[in-house]
Amino acid sequence: MPYVLPRTGELGPPARVVVTPAGVRYLDPAWDESWRDLDGALWEVRGGAPTGPPAYTAELHPARQREAMEGLLCAGCAGPADRGPDGMLWLLPLLGAGPDTRWEGVRTAIPPMCAACAEVAPTVCPVLGDGHVELRVWEAELIGVRGTLHPRPGEPGDPDPDALVLHDTPDLRFVVARQAVRELCRTTVVSLRAGAAPRSASSFPAVDADRASRRPAPVTSSCGRFWTPGPPVAHTWRAGTPPSQPGRRRGTWMHRRT
Repeated sequence: MPYVLPRTGELGPPARVVVTPAGVRYLDPAWDESWRDLDGALWEVRGGAPTGPPAYTAELHPARQREAMEGLLCAGCAGPADRGPDGMLWLLPLLGAGPDTRWEGVRTAIPPMCAACAEVAPTVCPVLGDGHVELRVWEAELIGVRGTLHPRPGEPGDPDPDALVLHDTPDLRFVVARQAVRELCRTTVVSLRAGAAPRSASSFPAVDADRASRRPAPVTSSCGRFWTPGPPVAHTWRAGTPPSQPGRRRGTWMHRRT
């Protein structure tokens, strides 16, 4: 099954958080330390176990989505994403977009793909099967997170369950993040396709067993129903550069021109 998808057994309720004047936090200090990144964002933790069939209509698994998006790993097999002279390979759902849609500056929570998984994905994922675009991307910055944004103590209103919160903004302390978001710039449209015949999820290349077993079961996230247009910004990964070393701060995941 695709690496970033949750299984049905991983769709338990999220761990409880409390909202303080300093931001959101978990009741358990150990959890708060373990699930907060160095930019200050708290990441969602849910109950459950990696059992059952893949949940194609759920959101992508937060821990695995974050790992793939920050490390520029394939969403299908967790191997290296495909890189070529025209940039890195991305596959995004059309979601009603037409041939005249401008894909430059699109913001997405969908990780890139390797060539083998990109061929299989539209025949397995119903969202991509309804229509998708294949892009080659030269620059892809981690610009923020998608998650539940809580109002400050004393402010009216309910939490926003589907907020895009940019890095280096005050809202970052009040969001429970579920997905890392990149902005794709210097894009080239390779193809636009509508519809594909369903195929078994076993068609995906095998995920490394050691990598899969290391991941915690904290939880959900979608075959990628999230993208919005946005302006290009700085601090990008650039095609043709070697990968950076992994780390918890977003900057250490970026690829820079040497």
